[in-house]
Amino acid sequence: MQASLRHRNIAELRTAVRSGDQVLMILELIDGWSVNARLKQGPLPFESAFGITDDILGALAYAHKHGMIHRDIKPANIMVTSSGITKLTDFGIARSATEDRITQANMAVGSLHYMSPEQIRSNTIDERSDLYSLGVTVYEMLAARLPVEGTTAYSVMHAHLTTTPPTPAELVPGLSQQISNVVMKALAKTSEERFASAEAFQSTLRDALFGAELPATATVALPSSAPLIRDAELAQVEARLATAIGPIARSLVAKAARQHSTVSALCAQLAEQIPDPAEHATFLSSFGLVQG
Repeated sequence: MQASLRHRNIAELRTAVRSGDQVLMILELIDGWSVNARLKQGPLPFESAFGITDDILGALAYAHKHGMIHRDIKPANIMVTSSGITKLTDFGIARSATEDRITQANMAVGSLHYMSPEQIRSNTIDERSDLYSLGVTVYEMLAARLPVEGTTAYSVMHAHLTTTPPTPAELVPGLSQQISNVVMKALAKTSEERFASAEAFQSTLRDALFGAELPATATVALPSSAPLIRDAELAQVEARLATAIGPIARSLVAKAARQHSTVSALCAQLAEQIPDPAEHATFLSSFGLVQG
C-alpha cells in the first residue's frame, strides 16, 4: 500500500522482500531526527511544532485521498530530515479506507497512547482516527506531555474514552486560545466532533496560527526611523529558514522583520526556532553568524 504513495512528506517504500512468513519493507534512508527523540529534550518551539503538523496534515490529506488510513500516527513515526523536510513513516498497519474494521484477531492495533477512542473500541474507523492520533502528537509536541496517561493499559484506554485533558493553553504559556481550541477539536472523543478531513484540520490551524500572535523571544520595538531590511534579503532568509523548519518560515520572517533593522539581528532571533542543533548552526553560519 505504501508503495503506491508518492508525496514529499511520506517516506518512500523502495522495495519489499519476503523472508519466510514475513515481509520486509525497505524504506528510503532518512538522515535526520525523529520527533520522539526530540521530545526527550522537552517541548518543541511553537513554529517547529506547527511546521511539522502542517506537513503531516498535507501527507495525510494525500494518503486519505488515495484511500489509505495510517492508523499509527505518533512521534516515533515522524522524522525531520537534515534539510528540514518532514517525513511520515511506517504505513505497516495501514489499511484501505474501504475496509470496515481495524482489528486483528479482535484486538485493536496501533500505539496505545495515540489510539483514537474508536480504535480502542475496535469500531469502524475512517480518516478522522488519524486526525485524533495527530492531535495527541501535536499536544505532546507543545506541552511535552501526553493528553491521556495511565499506569496500566486499561487506565490509558479508559482515559481515551472518558477523560478530557487540560487544554494546551492551560499548560503552555503564551499559546493562543484559538490554537488550543484547534488541538482540542482534533482530540474530540467522537469522530463526528473532530475535523471532517485533514484539509479542514490544516486550514483551521493555519487560520488560527496566522491570526494569532505567537510568543516572541525578547524583542524591542524599533523607532520609526529604523532602516528596513531589503526584500531580496528577506527572501534569502526565508528560503534558508524554510529548509530547516518548513513553510511556516514565511510567517515567522514576516513577523520578525518588523522588529529588526539588520539581517544579523533578524537571523539571530529566527535561529531560536530551529530545534536541530546542526541545522541551527548551519542557518547562522550561512549569514556569517556563530552560535553564542
